[in-house]
Amino acid sequence: MSAPAAAKIQHAFLLGRGRSGTTWIAQILNRFSGCVYKDEPFNPGKNRAYTAWQDALGEQAAEQARIDYDRLVRGCVHDVDYPPFLRKSCRPQPPAMLRASWQLGKAIPALRGIYHWYGRPKLRDGDWVLTKQVNFPNEKLPALCEALDPKLMAVLRGPFASVSSSLRFYHKTAAAEFRPAHALQRVAELTAELEGELPGMRAYSPAELEAMSEAAFEALRWRIQTEPLARFTAAHPQGLVVTHEGFAADPLGSAEQAFAFLGWPLEDAV
Repeated sequence: MSAPAAAKIQHAFLLGRGRSGTTWIAQILNRFSGCVYKDEPFNPGKNRAYTAWQDALGEQAAEQARIDYDRLVRGCVHDVDYPPFLRKSCRPQPPAMLRASWQLGKAIPALRGIYHWYGRPKLRDGDWVLTKQVNFPNEKLPALCEALDPKLMAVLRGPFASVSSSLRFYHKTAAAEFRPAHALQRVAELTAELEGELPGMRAYSPAELEAMSEAAFEALRWRIQTEPLARFTAAHPQGLVVTHEGFAADPLGSAEQAFAFLGWPLEDAV
């Protein structure tokens, strides 16, 4: 079964650990008029269609995975296609009307279908889809690249700033449990998988993880989320590793590097 012409969409993925500056850098890239932006579509509980696609990634043919993702990104989802709404060649709708229909769905969730219908992008062959996702499963990166052949950008933030930001985030969100059982189990599984691959890494049990201080647990999670992503992206022929600190020190120079890597013009809006 051959892919339809619509499969000629080009893909860029911006990945990183949560609290690493991905949102800020994604909004810089989102200024390019020839891309549609998808904000963290694979977050748990956000959109079942995207989550199902991620879960099946690597378990079905790469060509089918590409066709399925192509279909998803040509749609519009309230929790994925966020403002700001900029004037773009692939979004001909007036930005004010897009925002009005999005705000209506925010106020009255039962009416989100209006935005889902009206906000669909008009993607043409050669247009880009920019997907920003935090904490994407590193073990699925090979299957992602085989299916979509994307430009892959990894955003790294130094461990001290990243851990500090994460702890502040968790502490101000009183309803969020810092270390739920599923998170302990996931980290335990990853430390076992990465034992021997990352210097000094060993397997930890959920009980050992629960007994750690908050800072120690978050530092360990930084390692298993950040180091494999950095290694894979650096070795990928279409990969670019950038740092939060680099963007903060030289926003324009870093943006020029990122846009040159993507092959996008650095337009005035950037």
